[in-house]
Amino acid sequence: MQLADLETQHATIVDQEQKLTDTAQRLQTEVEAFRTKKETIKATYTAAEASAHISEAVSGISTSMGDAGAAMQRAQDKVAEMQARSGALDELLASGALTDLTSTNDDIQAQLDKAKAPRTSTRRSRRSRRRSRAAPRRN
Repeated sequence: MQLADLETQHATIVDQEQKLTDTAQRLQTEVEAFRTKKETIKATYTAAEASAHISEAVSGISTSMGDAGAAMQRAQDKVAEMQARSGALDELLASGALTDLTSTNDDIQAQLDKAKAPRTSTRRSRRSRRRSRAAPRRN
């Protein structure tokens, strides 16, 4: 009976040993799969980080180019605005709406000059008509 009990215990122990060996192999496979997955995630993270740095560098370049383009556009806008402003001021000075402080003529003289201008051209046209009437016609 002891022999039969020992054989039963031995069979149980061998069975447990086999189960433990199978479990150890399964756990070893899971550990290897975990390590592989961990290394894959680590490599993916490193690649994503590198990609982010590259994108930041590229966008930094494009941002600085965009800034340069925007600065150029602002400068062109300022030039156009100044040209328009200068033209408007010239028109206002010519119309007499603004006083030209750099002119040697005063306001009164400018108004007299302005009033004289149409008369002078009218006088010239009258003289021209008189001369054409007085001149003998050639046939």
